[in-house]
Amino acid sequence: MDEHGNLVLSDTSGNSYFSTGLQGRLNSSRSMKLLDSGNLVLTDDSSEKSQWESFDHPTDTFLPGMKMYKNLNLTSQTSDDDPRSGSYSLKQHEDDNRTFVIWKTYNMHWISGEADEFNSYTEMPKGVEAMLANFSKLIGGSPRSFVPSGNMPYISYSNNFTSSVSEYKYTRIVMNSSGVLQFWNMNSLTWFAPADVCSMYNHCGNFESCNSKTSPPCKCFLGFKPSSPDSSEDNSAGCTRKSEIMKNDTFLSLKMMRVGKPDLLIESAKNETSCREECLKNLKCLAYSYVKPSINPQVRTDTCWIWTTDLSNLEEHVVGGHDLYVRIAASDIAESMQGSQSICMYDTERRVKNLIDTGEFKEEDKKGIDVPFFDLESILEATDYFSDANKLGQGGFGHVYKGTFGGQEIAVKRLSSHSGQGLEEFKNEVVLIAKLQHRNLVRLQGYCIKGDEKILLYEYMRNKSLDAFIFDRTRCLLLDWEKRFDIITGIARGLLYLHQDSRLRIIHRDLKTGNILLDDEMNPKISDFGLARIVGGKETEANTTRVVGTYGYMSPEYALEGLFSVKSDVFSFGVIVLEIVSGKRNTGFYQSHQGMNLLSYAWRLWKEEKALDLMDLTLRESCNRCEVLKCIIVGLLCVQEDPSHRPNMSNVVFMLGSETVTLPNPKEPAFVARKWISTQPSTSSSKPDTCSVSGMTITAEEGR
Repeated sequence: MDEHGNLVLSDTSGNSYFSTGLQGRLNSSRSMKLLDSGNLVLTDDSSEKSQWESFDHPTDTFLPGMKMYKNLNLTSQTSDDDPRSGSYSLKQHEDDNRTFVIWKTYNMHWISGEADEFNSYTEMPKGVEAMLANFSKLIGGSPRSFVPSGNMPYISYSNNFTSSVSEYKYTRIVMNSSGVLQFWNMNSLTWFAPADVCSMYNHCGNFESCNSKTSPPCKCFLGFKPSSPDSSEDNSAGCTRKSEIMKNDTFLSLKMMRVGKPDLLIESAKNETSCREECLKNLKCLAYSYVKPSINPQVRTDTCWIWTTDLSNLEEHVVGGHDLYVRIAASDIAESMQGSQSICMYDTERRVKNLIDTGEFKEEDKKGIDVPFFDLESILEATDYFSDANKLGQGGFGHVYKGTFGGQEIAVKRLSSHSGQGLEEFKNEVVLIAKLQHRNLVRLQGYCIKGDEKILLYEYMRNKSLDAFIFDRTRCLLLDWEKRFDIITGIARGLLYLHQDSRLRIIHRDLKTGNILLDDEMNPKISDFGLARIVGGKETEANTTRVVGTYGYMSPEYALEGLFSVKSDVFSFGVIVLEIVSGKRNTGFYQSHQGMNLLSYAWRLWKEEKALDLMDLTLRESCNRCEVLKCIIVGLLCVQEDPSHRPNMSNVVFMLGSETVTLPNPKEPAFVARKWISTQPSTSSSKPDTCSVSGMTITAEEGR
């Protein structure tokens, strides 16, 4: 502490590296305190008034209790190994304190959203936005503003960390050295931005659209060419017109586009035709958009918007995007014949109909589908245009959102184009699950298909999926052994129904903890039938050249040879049972110096007569050890390498439900690291429990 009451960091030579920088005369002694919130506070001892706080001088990390002010910013490190200030910083937008911007030096790198009469979108979840505002009400009348509610705790801005904010107590926001803003909850990365190249502000440049699903993502509009002839494949320098615009120009019709703020509002245009004519009369008009309230709730009446400056920040196929009409020269019409199918041409005399196949089911495709069809507009409204606030989860298939239809909550599964699920797989899932009725299978409420959008509507599961509980060190405490055993038996009954008791014999092919949903009472329901296959009559197996599923849950004969059967599902079930018992993922590493997966680890413990050591330590007080041991044996029986050695699901259900059944000794599982398997007897000195499972007496060591 120097003579001005500053905290100073210096070396023995007197070189100063840090100072709190306070000026003026020191009237009393000062104290430095590190609060529970992580805030380092310098206070006057006499008044206890704060003179300096680390929360007002953040580096690259934002903690609960901080607040993003106009002059406050997060600055990245130069690299992960170099803590000097880097090129990226997060700040409030200078004109709108509800919007946050990542800057790369002096260039805008990403913007959280725009809220004006034309645009109303945000790429930042409300929880992150709220945390940056310290959970105080944001100024402004935008629909994106918020007030604290029952599920969004309120923190008053003070130096005292409030313990009531349990949802955010272990969260942090980090501006990393690569220019990515990250939201962390403990050690889990739950959100980041930019999410892809098209989320970066104006990544492709002016008059160039961005589509993250294509390679390269940037392309010039018809009638435009790259601004720089030396541009790389991923052209981001923008595009320029091939020909000058005239009064007899045409328009490109671009659907579901994100675009920067328009320049003019033409109130005299009462319909789309007059809006187009207004644009044609003005040689400065480069594009127009005619917006109806039914499409954009931001506008109250039909509205004509015009751009007189270059179009920027363009992205294709954005939910909630606008129909945009870009002006091009009449001389470029011929090129339209070779243009993208997503483009429709307009001339000044007539509109040419877009005859592109929308991808919707034809009438004959809809036969056999016994659930309602929902239109896309109603789904957009029910999910608040697929807002992040309604996102329940995501995976390789796409995203799941919560929607509200007539006061009823429904899970909306929006399939990604990268999910590998085409039209046939989508119809397959709709038809299959509509015909299945069992308490341990999720119920399908409806579906929608329009253009690239393929959407399924399921009953809403408030507790989400099983993996969110058993692999989370906090939420796993909510699942005692009795509940876990009920979940195991429920999954077994649901799978037995698919294999044997339903009108169709069905092989699921993608059974995993992420596809087991839990209802309000923690009852399990099998979901996600996109990869399921029907096998007829007494047929029990089939072959495929396209292996799809989730590694770690796939049986060896399916993963290596493409051969799938009901025994493939039995293998997946066995993996799930061992994961539920242990609280560990099969694809993780156990005894990492020995390179074991969960199956190898479980098998080694079984061979060493220490099977109960596999049990999740949180279950020690609540478990029935004989039941745990029975589940471990059943799990190992299900994951045996040879499919013929695995039990069928009727035998599994019988073994789980019986207290007198004789359980066979399991043979070696698939995917075992053989060189590490020990056949030596246990040398543990812990006192064993003796458990009789129907005539077979098993000695099991105490779990450590």
